Amino acid sequence: MYHLSPPPEWHSNEQDSQVFPETLQHAMDRLAAFPGRVRNTQANGPHIKPQQAPFDIGPNSVTLLPCPPPQDPAPPMPETSPFRPLDDEARATLRTLLGTATHAALAVLQPGTTAPSVTRIALATTAEGAPLSLISSLSSHTQALEAHQACALLIGEPGDKGDPLTHPRLTLHATARLIARDTAEHTTLRARYLAERPKAKLYADFGDFRFVTFDITDGLLNAGFGKAYLIGAADIGNDAA
Repeated sequence: MYHLSPPPEWHSNEQDSQVFPETLQHAMDRLAAFPGRVRNTQANGPHIKPQQAPFDIGPNSVTLLPCPPPQDPAPPMPETSPFRPLDDEARATLRTLLGTATHAALAVLQPGTTAPSVTRIALATTAEGAPLSLISSLSSHTQALEAHQACALLIGEPGDKGDPLTHPRLTLHATARLIARDTAEHTTLRARYLAERPKAKLYADFGDFRFVTFDITDGLLNAGFGKAYLIGAADIGNDAA
């Protein structure tokens, strides 16, 4: 339903009520002189839209023509993913980062809380190319992994020059798997780890040290500005395409 609303100057400055012209013709003359306003009191709620209100004058009434329907909103902009498809160059960067890293940042959840904590650990790889480390049970991050196996690794260091954010880095979301010392897997991992990190022979056989492998669920490779890639579990390891 539509109603005429008088121009602002018809409002009395002395009273709160609105003063309307006495005759219908006078009202139409005034409406022709000023842009009309149409108040829409339909279900969407009252609102006022400035416009030149079209009307028909009858002997005893004024008929307003309906306002044109609102235009459909513009279609939403297509979403653009910030991630590129993983190509051969990105795969080579991924393998280089993981294969040459001697350490990584390890993110864990503190025991008894959901607060995160970050530390640095030594890093090597298993024969399959998965991340591998040797950690002490005396360390707080080992205790955290015993309580919550979910963790994350950040691999990659900035170069000597330039913006650190232009240098490649790899984030891996993983589940830690702590290896018992009196197992064949421990023996296999020990030989592998010491071949890559020979200085670890000084402490590898201490009773509080054990190996931990990281089962990757997914990750992110940032090879520089505008070069971000999503990583899947199948992209990690020596058998990755």
